[in-house]
Amino acid sequence: MRESPAVLRVAQAIYQRSLGLYPHRFRREYGPEMILLFNQMAQEAWRDRGLAGLLLVGLSTIPDLLVSAGKEHTAACQERIESWKHGLEGKSPSGRLVMQLAGLGLLMLPIAVVSSSAFAKVDLTMKHVEGS
Repeated sequence: MRESPAVLRVAQAIYQRSLGLYPHRFRREYGPEMILLFNQMAQEAWRDRGLAGLLLVGLSTIPDLLVSAGKEHTAACQERIESWKHGLEGKSPSGRLVMQLAGLGLLMLPIAVVSSSAFAKVDLTMKHVEGS
């Protein structure tokens, strides 16, 4: 079997790195299968349609990746909150309030992560422009 073209290997590496958007437990459980599926789809697209096919496969994964990673982070946060709720039984009202506020912070975490990563590149670009 001949070696994959560099552009195909790069696309596969980018996809593999993008799985870092998912929670660790999800990546550990589903990551290898997701990588295998993407690699198969990318190879077929490259073989059948070349660069255009590879771009279509790559671009089609972006919306699903963003939506499903957000959902997985939300689910992980909700699991933590549920486990905290069980730990709150018998606590004082002020203790419960502190834990509930902490839980709200966890629900906002996926939004903060996506926002900060999306704007980090913009900040760097603006600093580069201002520094010139």
